[in-house]
Amino acid sequence: MKGLSVNTRGLSKIYGQGRTAVRALEDVNLKIDAGEFIAAMGPSGSGKTTLLNLVGALDRPSAGEVRIGEVEITELTERSLHLVRRHQVGFIFQAFFLVPTLSARENVLLPTLPVGNTTAYERRADELLRLVGLNGRAHRRPSELSAGEQQRVAIARALIMDPGLILGDEPTGNLDSRTGGEVLQLLQRLSQEMGKTFLVATHDPRIARRSDRIVYLRDGQLSPVPTVDITGEY
Repeated sequence: MKGLSVNTRGLSKIYGQGRTAVRALEDVNLKIDAGEFIAAMGPSGSGKTTLLNLVGALDRPSAGEVRIGEVEITELTERSLHLVRRHQVGFIFQAFFLVPTLSARENVLLPTLPVGNTTAYERRADELLRLVGLNGRAHRRPSELSAGEQQRVAIARALIMDPGLILGDEPTGNLDSRTGGEVLQLLQRLSQEMGKTFLVATHDPRIARRSDRIVYLRDGQLSPVPTVDITGEY
């Protein structure tokens, strides 16, 4: 699947009620074209992860709309949202979230289990492991892989269902500088070669500088001016 556009309108999220309510996101209007590589930046608590969770159908907004491609997802049933998460969105997390008892190949194949672990998916898993530079590591468990290799497995897993939108939450956050740079180069190459849309929440200035566009958040709102410094090295 080629990249999918993303459009949010009046997107807001409030946690709790009354005096203890926390407004995590407020009236966010964001347009991402299909195939763009977007970096979302801002201080801790600015709403980056909340934005990813709402765009990725992991959470429902308190107000507003999210459109992925031609589908407005905020009013979908839970079953329909599950299908969106399975087929249209791939997730890359800071903590990798690999199953320690499974091999790299088996971890990549995990999203395919509900639809049947077919020979075609097995071939695709092998192709993706080669694509992310893990040829020969398919049968290693996470404990036998470096942090960078584990994140490459997680990237391959995010791509196994061929989604049009890839969401990354601090994908280089648990990596040293050199390994983080290698993962960044991989993400850029995948974006260019596969035409996927990327929305990446990050503190890494290298991701920001190499993205197509940066969106800045502060206190749950989009900011017209930079909220972090991206001139320094990671």
